[in-house]
Amino acid sequence: RKANHLTRKKTLIMKQQQQLPRTLELSDITIGTWNVRSLYRTGALTTTISCLERYKLDITAIQEVRWEDSGSITSQRMTMFYSGGTKHKRGVGFIVKDKILPNIVNFK
Repeated sequence: RKANHLTRKKTLIMKQQQQLPRTLELSDITIGTWNVRSLYRTGALTTTISCLERYKLDITAIQEVRWEDSGSITSQRMTMFYSGGTKHKRGVGFIVKDKILPNIVNFK
């Protein structure tokens, strides 16, 4: 004896969504992360920025900066926002291309 299976049909009504206009100029943002082991030596920031330019990274999170206090520094068309520990230990930061700067509201 066969069981009676009820078949239920569901109707899905979707609203037609209005598409937003696309801009002619689309751009991608490349994001990376890097444990630099220390920027507390002569030329380390310059070398790091050169590498980021070579890899074409727009925003890069940096670990083990080892700079004291917090702040920002601009070098070679990039700005680094950093926050460090005491006695040149620990510390993190972000290195951002200057074209991205208008989009940054705050760094704490």
